[in-house]
Amino acid sequence: MEQPAGVTARESYREAWRRRATVLPVFIGVRLLSTAVIAPLTGALALLAVEVSGRSALTDQDILRFFLTPAGFLAGLGAAAVLLAGSVVGMAVMTLDLRASSPQGLRGLPTAFGHVAARLPALLSYALRLVLRVLAFVAPFGLLGWFGFTALLGEYDINYYLAEQPPEFIAAVAAGGVLGAILAGVLLWRLMTWALSLHLVLFADAAPREAFAASAARMKGRRRRLLRRVLGW
Repeated sequence: MEQPAGVTARESYREAWRRRATVLPVFIGVRLLSTAVIAPLTGALALLAVEVSGRSALTDQDILRFFLTPAGFLAGLGAAAVLLAGSVVGMAVMTLDLRASSPQGLRGLPTAFGHVAARLPALLSYALRLVLRVLAFVAPFGLLGWFGFTALLGEYDINYYLAEQPPEFIAAVAAGGVLGAILAGVLLWRLMTWALSLHLVLFADAAPREAFAASAARMKGRRRRLLRRVLGW
């Protein structure tokens, strides 16, 4: 939902604070539930990485290599999907409250959760599709970073480079910073394109596979304006 003309960031924050009885419990609750799933999953991933490597302990490089294996990739994708699914559900509930004419507080949560529950399969499908779309942009930069890492910092353990900071470490950090900045710009621009996709799934009953294209069509010619608003915030 686009801000009405003339509404400032300060006024938007003030309105969100008025609705804190809904926003804060939902935000904290979603994070706790996500952590309750992610924490044991992280432990399982560590054990799986040790089993795959055949060693009793792993270096940071070993852990990174594990996530480049098919099993590690799927496990990492699952963890990302859980975190994003929780964020999508939480954002959906908070958006429903913000669309109400007046703050509902905790009284409005059953209605909001009921609406979200009715669209839950679509929301979870949307979250997974969003993960895959973001991953499609992140993967090439990740591979470039990995090749640069192994070429510049592959001779010793990472802790040596962190302690001694030789010239190749400085070069790797600089290259990583450039790659990270470019990736951030690309992702921000794409997220501007998909800005309405969640709203279309939640309120317009759009199919998750169609929501991204529909959002791109509606945001055509409006992305720069939204980007200025985001940077202003």
